[in-house]
Amino acid sequence: MAAADVLVTKAGGMTLAEAMATETPLLLYGSLPGQERRNERFAARAGIALVARRHSELPALLERALGEPDLLEHLRARMRRLRRPDAARRIVSAVLERRVRAR
Repeated sequence: MAAADVLVTKAGGMTLAEAMATETPLLLYGSLPGQERRNERFAARAGIALVARRHSELPALLERALGEPDLLEHLRARMRRLRRPDAARRIVSAVLERRVRAR
């Protein structure tokens, strides 16, 4: 994934997490109703992904993404601002702190 210029995928949670970790720009298409659609809306609103609503939009959006390096860099920059590489450590610390206080 880290070698890709852009990743065309549906908005699965693990895929979004890995893309953010590797700063791989996303072009989302075909997300399933429910959680994936909510992920898709989040990614679009957060500015970390482009979204094709219909299959017919996919080629032009991909061409735009590959033809505009500044657009891809903008998506990467938004990912850098949103990601939390220390999230697991912070969660464990919060749980342990709460556990100590509960004793």
